[in-house]
Amino acid sequence: MDTNELRVLIVKASSAAAAAIGWKLAKHPQVSSVAHSDQSSRIIQFIRNGQADLVMLDDSFAGQVQDLPVKVKASFPHVRLVALTEKSDHAYLGRLQKEGYDAILFEPALAHAFPVLVSHLAAEEFFLSPELSPAQDDTPSAGQPDAGDNAMRSWAVSYFDLYHKAPEMHLSIRPEDATVLECNNTMLEKTGYAKNEVIGKPVFEFYHPDHMEEALQAFSLFSKTGHVENRKLWIRTKQGRKIPVLLNVMAVRDNEGHLLYSNSTWLDLSEPEAAGSNRDGETIRGKARLTRREYEVFSLLGQGLNDKQIAVNLALSLRTVRQHHKNLKQKLAIAGLLDHLSN
Repeated sequence: MDTNELRVLIVKASSAAAAAIGWKLAKHPQVSSVAHSDQSSRIIQFIRNGQADLVMLDDSFAGQVQDLPVKVKASFPHVRLVALTEKSDHAYLGRLQKEGYDAILFEPALAHAFPVLVSHLAAEEFFLSPELSPAQDDTPSAGQPDAGDNAMRSWAVSYFDLYHKAPEMHLSIRPEDATVLECNNTMLEKTGYAKNEVIGKPVFEFYHPDHMEEALQAFSLFSKTGHVENRKLWIRTKQGRKIPVLLNVMAVRDNEGHLLYSNSTWLDLSEPEAAGSNRDGETIRGKARLTRREYEVFSLLGQGLNDKQIAVNLALSLRTVRQHHKNLKQKLAIAGLLDHLSN
């Protein structure tokens, strides 16, 4: 497979979510074009029109469109199919592989895992995201992951789950135009929006109009400095209710240090715990007594970054990041947030 000028097609039930993923991938030098669709029935049309030689489908299609890999490869043997998922169910992943998918990717880590995926596709090798690999109880044979690798995969999924269930609201924002690329479940629950009403929309739509000036100033500050700390702002729910929040923003970069997107955290100050003197309240950071740097590492782990990528983002040595990672596992386990973690 020629991986120098990939034409990528993203197929997701939400066209806005597909566009958000496409925007991230378009930054990769191996990608020449990105198209997206919310209809699996159009895949063949895109391929026939020369718009796709790498097709990536999310769960809503990959597990339901029967014989898609067989049909595609029968007519277009050069095309590669990748399933995007957050499921680590061994039977489900095995079924996708048997159906003929060339790779199964942990969707939250897509932007950062893409170069590794491409190298496997170029070598005609099946690729399964490490975060999705099932743990092995038996001693691994040659070529299989060892217990340490399996533990790291389990932790990666755990961080992701905890990130999406965190008391804080998390959003990934495109810096050029403030478009929301991703958000966690807490943001949806607290504001009352459905995910397809958030992804692809300017983040300013979710700030209260009475306090829009402060929101614009915070965005301008991030554009100049690459971070924002403890800015009090007001967001609005779908029903129009105002919620005071504490905003923190950090930049997320690729392996070369180029800005990919920003990670914004909203802490709900209307909650009794957060409104008191201890602003961390019952957040992940407060409950586990994480330092600011440890919380930054946790946030990036929750978005699917590995230790090397975190080192680039936070301008730290790999050794320092691994020490923070070790501290995280200990503190989160002690706080009962990741009960199954062990050292």
